Amino acid sequence: MKRFFVIFLMFALGLTVLAGAEKSAKDLSKEAKKILKEADKLREKKSFDEALAKYEEVINMEPDFALPYFFKGAILNYQKKVKEAIDSYEKGLQLMPGNKQAQLDYLQLLLDYAQGLMQEGDLEEANNIYLKALKIQNLEKTQVKLYRSLIYQVADNYSRLSNFDAALQYLDQLLQIPNLEKENNDLFVNAHLVYGVIYSGKEEIAKSNDYLQKFLQLINNDKYSPYYPFAIYYIGANSYSVLDKEIQEFNKKIQKINEEIDALSNDTKIKEPEKKKKEKEIADRMAELKKAKKEQALKHKEIETYLKEAIELQPQIEQAYVYLGNFYFYCEDFDNAIKYYQLLINNFPSSSDIGQYKKFLEIIKKSQERSLQAASKK
Repeated sequence: MKRFFVIFLMFALGLTVLAGAEKSAKDLSKEAKKILKEADKLREKKSFDEALAKYEEVINMEPDFALPYFFKGAILNYQKKVKEAIDSYEKGLQLMPGNKQAQLDYLQLLLDYAQGLMQEGDLEEANNIYLKALKIQNLEKTQVKLYRSLIYQVADNYSRLSNFDAALQYLDQLLQIPNLEKENNDLFVNAHLVYGVIYSGKEEIAKSNDYLQKFLQLINNDKYSPYYPFAIYYIGANSYSVLDKEIQEFNKKIQKINEEIDALSNDTKIKEPEKKKKEKEIADRMAELKKAKKEQALKHKEIETYLKEAIELQPQIEQAYVYLGNFYFYCEDFDNAIKYYQLLINNFPSSSDIGQYKKFLEIIKKSQERSLQAASKK
């Protein structure tokens, strides 16, 4: 009903539409005027397919006359031929870029279409549509709040698409707007969260944490804010990222020692007393290295603090369970590692990574068994 109303709203404003046109109805050929009137009557009768054909005739005869493009776009929108409707509005606005009513109808069409794409999960195409909206002439003056919200949405979508440089470009543009903090405080505040997410994705941990902590400060650490759990999740995830790199370095050293063990085992020339001596020396080094690895993990207890709270407040953050379970695994806290991987499997049975989660849960359980066996021998 809304789109149908737009068609007739435009018809009612037809004289206004023409008033600012570079080419008006009085400049049309006699035949074009006749066909335009026929198209209007068909539209009024809701004979939209026939009306479209007539408007197309006018366009072919008078391609630099904007009005039929607008009517055509409105009808196509009503018929849910959205891409064709967008194209028609754009052609009309190229001829008459300052037509306010056409701009509003075109803007609403874009916003409705982008919202549908967002709901379908097509962020890339939704962003393309939002970018079209941002190009509407004088939007920053006629729709100030919407214009700023669109810039934020584009930046957020680019962040989710991992196009971090583009996201930063639009966030910078947003924060350069004078008086943004006072006039659109929600956008100013939330932009800091998005900055934090972006720099986390770029693995610039210090910058990310600065923005995330600033965001928490701006919301007064309000745990009831819907974005609070995501901010503390990313802080925890940043710490985990640092720890994970440290663990990988330990694992490389452990791998080299395992290669020494294999080489020693395959050495048929070495005498038994010397072999046993080397085996003990290697075993001692391995034990020290594994101890240091565990101690390094335990230095990052903030991971546990942030991720447990994030899960408590927002149980649908899947990756929080992964990082927390891995953290406990690195700390050799196998009971908690098993607990969070089991929760992960139970809470996200449709995850694309469910197979990997189950495999790693078995690895944790086997590691726990080996640990218990080793402890019993002491």
